[in-house]
Amino acid sequence: MLTRAFIDFGIEEVTGNKKAFINFTKEFLINDIATIFPKEYLVVEILEDILIDNEMLTKCKKLKELGYTLAIDDFTYQAGYDELIGLVDIIKIDFKITPVKEIPEIVKKYKRQGLSLLAEKVETREEYNIAVEMGFVYFQGYFFAKPEINSKKKFTPYRESRLKLVTLLNSSNPEFEDISKLIEGDLAFSYEILKLVNSAYYGQRNELKSIRFAIVLLGINEIRKWLYLAFISDLRRNQPEEIINISMIRAKFLESLALRANRSDLAPELLTIGMFSMIDLLLNEPMSNAIEEMHFLGEINDVLSGKDTTGFMACCYNIVLRYEKGDWDSAARNATNLNLTVSDLNDAYIDSIRWVQKIN
Repeated sequence: MLTRAFIDFGIEEVTGNKKAFINFTKEFLINDIATIFPKEYLVVEILEDILIDNEMLTKCKKLKELGYTLAIDDFTYQAGYDELIGLVDIIKIDFKITPVKEIPEIVKKYKRQGLSLLAEKVETREEYNIAVEMGFVYFQGYFFAKPEINSKKKFTPYRESRLKLVTLLNSSNPEFEDISKLIEGDLAFSYEILKLVNSAYYGQRNELKSIRFAIVLLGINEIRKWLYLAFISDLRRNQPEEIINISMIRAKFLESLALRANRSDLAPELLTIGMFSMIDLLLNEPMSNAIEEMHFLGEINDVLSGKDTTGFMACCYNIVLRYEKGDWDSAARNATNLNLTVSDLNDAYIDSIRWVQKIN
């Protein structure tokens, strides 16, 4: 897994040029496996069940001297930790296994200059707020992919026009003339389309005669893809950038699964499902209400709302969500039902990340 991630795929592509937190076993640490990989992209996680003896401390000191970032995983104090805590850069505290009332004492006792705290298994807004107040600076957990409904966002006239275009492109047989008129009436999106046609992404230069000519060059499926991206990006205000990245990865992942399962006819619908899979979060309203405004085809609505859990598209969506959460066994079982292999999933996921990196 390490070899594929760092060498075959390129870890900077997988992580978006951020550091990868990777569990290191006692054997990996003793055999200096970490030094094979670039320190710029690696956080060495020291597992909680490793006995911290003199040999282990020597190995950790060596990694620290070489410039590697060290973290203690699932921190609970044990013998030998005093010296180790002086070496590490990050302590990870699991909010599921550590009573919240005990965490302030841990923070007070071990927080120091140069040591950062990471809250694991953050599942609720309350846990997130508590962690922030305690001084945690890194956060990990499914809370960040869950919507919290406060107040519905209102569509401005500008967004209303894009919503009309989204609705039109999701109809069964969109008319080219209608699409052209709506795009021509959206100056910003028209400009983006013209830039896109002549961008490095498509690797070509075209002498453009009109917006309509640009639309023809791109084709309806590509227009749909970029419109979705523009639309959800516009709704992202005051929301983490990662919401857009997750949506895009899901979209491309689903599209790739359709192609690998020889169901290219459903690729556009699956891309739509992925791109709008977090629209409830972006609009601050329940999914059933959010998608009602989009006027998607019934099958797309059924998958996003959870009504359909057995159809082909629903199975693909379930695979993507399972894979995203690291539920490998379940993802693999569902993939088998669609005649897809684990390699198909891995390759589709990496391709999706590369696609998002290229766009970004």
